[in-house]
Amino acid sequence: MGPDQIGASNSFGLTPLLAPYTKRAIDHSIARDDRDTLRARLQAIFAEAPDVLITTGGASVGDHDIVQEILLELSVTLDF
Repeated sequence: MGPDQIGASNSFGLTPLLAPYTKRAIDHSIARDDRDTLRARLQAIFAEAPDVLITTGGASVGDHDIVQEILLELSVTLDF
């Protein structure tokens, strides 16, 4: 990646968009596309009892989309 590229640009756009509606927005950074790693990361986030969790990326369809599947396994209500 070059010096003029951003590896995770979504937070730069979402943070200012959410600012009028929240006291604080937390960027939990990038999670690996690995079932155990992602499940552990999501469980740690949910342990903090967030009002809302927004995920970006990794939400395509197909055999490699594990985000939605793991969220459902964790009894999360999805709202698209």
